Amino acid sequence: MSIMKPTTRFFRFNSLELAVSPFQRIYGQLRFLRKQPKPFLVKLLNNEVSKLGRQGDVVSVTRGYYRNTLFPKKQAIAVDALKSMKAHLLQGSEFSTKTKE
Repeated sequence: MSIMKPTTRFFRFNSLELAVSPFQRIYGQLRFLRKQPKPFLVKLLNNEVSKLGRQGDVVSVTRGYYRNTLFPKKQAIAVDALKSMKAHLLQGSEFSTKTKE
C-alpha cells in the first residue's frame, strides 16, 4: 500500500507556471468567508452615560456594548429620522436653558 501525496496542479499566471496544492486552493476559497467587521450602531441616549454622552446625544456604539450594557438598562434607543429630529430639539432646549441662567 502506497502513501498518496496530494497532487499539485500547474496554472499559468502572467506566463509563469505556479504549482498550487489542494490545501492552498481550499485556503484561498476560505479566506473570503472570514467575518468582516460590522459597522457601529447609531443610538440615542435616554440618560447620561459616563464617558459616552449626555441625555439626547446621538452616539455611535458597537453592537456588543449596546446589547450588553445600554439596552438592558434602557439607556439608549434606536435612532430613526423622527428621533434624530427630537434629539436635535432636546439639545437646542438644553442650550437655551443654560444661556438663560
